[in-house]
Formats: sequence, C-alpha cells, structure tokens
Amino acid sequence: MRGAVSIPDHACLLRELRLLERRTSPSGKDTIDHGKNGSDDYANSLCGCIAITLKEPREVIGELMGPGAKIFGADGQQLNAPPPVPKQPVPVMPAALAGVQLDEAAQKRLEAFKANFLRERGSIAFYGKCFGAHER
Repeated sequence: MRGAVSIPDHACLLRELRLLERRTSPSGKDTIDHGKNGSDDYANSLCGCIAITLKEPREVIGELMGPGAKIFGADGQQLNAPPPVPKQPVPVMPAALAGVQLDEAAQKRLEAFKANFLRERGSIAFYGKCFGAHER
C-alpha cells in the first residue's frame, strides 16, 4: 500500500501520540503539543521521519547539508548544478578592415583597446547579472 505508515509498537511512542493536545490560539492558528509535564520527543522523531520520507531525496540531502551543498545522483552527475553561463561572442573585426596593415604604434593601441573593451564588457555583464539589469 502506497502512502501508508507503519508505526512501531513502542510503548513510550504510542503513549506520547495518544497524549498530544491540539490548541487553537485566539488568532485561529492550531498547534499540537504535549500536555503539561508531558513529553513528545518520540512523537516528534516519528513525525520528522515521516516528513523526510515524503520529500524528494535531493531536498532532504540539501536540507541536511545546508545551502550551497552539491548534490550528486547515483550516476555521479550533479543534481543541483548551476545553469551553465553562456559564452559571449568575441568581437570580430569588420571584413572591410581585415586586410588593413597597421603600424606598430597603431597595433599596440588596438590591442590595448581590445583588452580594455573585453575587461569592461565582462564587468558590465557581471554587474548586470548581480543587480538584475538586462543586456540590450
């Protein structure tokens, strides 16, 4: 039978489950807790186990290991891998300028411009992703 739970025949557990009390606060919120001078450790353990078994395995592992945990499946693939970062195309020289020969000084300026352009473009894309700006 799917979705059924078999409760162990444990005297303390069964007693705690029978003695749980439901209380409704003035705001209408229900709470279930043990009575005065009572205990609910076994009942909480059982209900926690049931809650964990109803979740997807990757959710349970993530909760147990904390945020940022890398979770791997049986095949060794990471289940919660971050999405791949798309590669931005490298700017290309227009075809009309492809055969142009530059002198040494102009070539140095062009290389400096390219390096600066790529560095700034990368930081603009980074800040855009961090602060929610959309690329045009």
